[in-house]
Amino acid sequence: MDYAWHTKKVNDIFGILHSNENGLSKEEVKARLEKYGPNKLPDAKIDSLLIIFLRQFQSPLIYTQSRKVRHKIPYLL
Repeated sequence: MDYAWHTKKVNDIFGILHSNENGLSKEEVKARLEKYGPNKLPDAKIDSLLIIFLRQFQSPLIYTQSRKVRHKIPYLL
């Protein structure tokens, strides 16, 4: 299937999608829901605060920033 949608004419796209400018009929909506299911993303998993905190140490940026802070601490006291 060619996915260069932006190069196609609107009526060609309607034909490919089996639709028209008025949208899908109620019968077609029902058939597609039964075939493909609802157009819904799965619920996102929420990470705990501990996991979020520990994930910060995966990035090398935290180590360069902490080194800068450690060098400045004697001057702040």
